[in-house]
Amino acid sequence: MEFAPVRVPSPAWAKGQAWIEDGEIVLDEKRARPYGFEDRDSSQRMAFDLAVLSKHPGDVQEVKSFVGRYGLLWHSWDDLRHGECRESLQDWWAEAGRLYFVGAFYDALTKSKRERSATPVQNFLRQFGYGFPTLPPTHKDFDTLYMIGASKMIEDIINDGLNAGPNRDPQSRQGKRRTWWGLKVVGPGDFVLLQYPPDLVSRAYSAFAWLIANDVETRICEVCYKPFSPTPRQKSDVCSETCRNTLKSRKRRAKP
Repeated sequence: MEFAPVRVPSPAWAKGQAWIEDGEIVLDEKRARPYGFEDRDSSQRMAFDLAVLSKHPGDVQEVKSFVGRYGLLWHSWDDLRHGECRESLQDWWAEAGRLYFVGAFYDALTKSKRERSATPVQNFLRQFGYGFPTLPPTHKDFDTLYMIGASKMIEDIINDGLNAGPNRDPQSRQGKRRTWWGLKVVGPGDFVLLQYPPDLVSRAYSAFAWLIANDVETRICEVCYKPFSPTPRQKSDVCSETCRNTLKSRKRRAKP
C-alpha cells in the first residue's frame, strides 16, 4: 500500500535582529522580515541549527544568530503587532537540549540497527542513566528487544514534541495541543494531507519525525556537534567542508 505524502505548510514567520533583555531574547519588530519554509530541507536545517544551540550553553550570540535566520521559537509574523515578541532564554536552552537529545539518540539507534547490536544505543542511554533493567543481557533476543525499547522511547519523545498540551513537558505556548492535521482540496476530487505545526519547536520535531519515519540516516558532526543528514557518498562524520578542514588541521597538529 502506498501512502499519500504529507505536506507541512508554513505560516508567515518573522526573522531579524534581536537583543537580550532580562534573561529574554527580544525580536526587533520594526526591522523584522517575513518568510516561510519553502521545503522540507529548510525545516530540517532549522531543526539541526536549533538542536546544536544546546552545545553552546549561555552563548547569546548563537541565539541572536538563530533569530536572524529563523526568528523566535513561538512568535510568528502575526504576533508582531502585539509588541511582545520576547521569549525566555531558559526555555530556549531547554528546547534545544531536548531536540539535541533526539538527534543524538537517533544517531546511536541507527548505528545499533546497522551493526545489529544494541551496544551503541545502550552506551548512549547509559550516559543519562536510562536503560531497561528488566531485560536481562543473557536473553536470547536481547539486542532486538533493547532496540525496540529504545525505538519506543524515541517515539514517545517525538510525539510529545509534536503534540504536547499546556500541561505537558515540553509545554505548548498556545495553551493547546501543538500540531493539527487536516485534509485540503487541491483539485476536483484531489486532496492532500496537511500537518500544521504552529511554531518552530513543533516544526523541528516534525522534521525529525519525517527523517526517522523514512529511515533517513543522521549523524552528529564530530567537530561542531550539529546533527546532519549525510549524502549517499558522504562517509565521514563531519557536516561541512569547513568542519572537514578543521578536523584535518586537528589531526596534523596531533601527529608527533
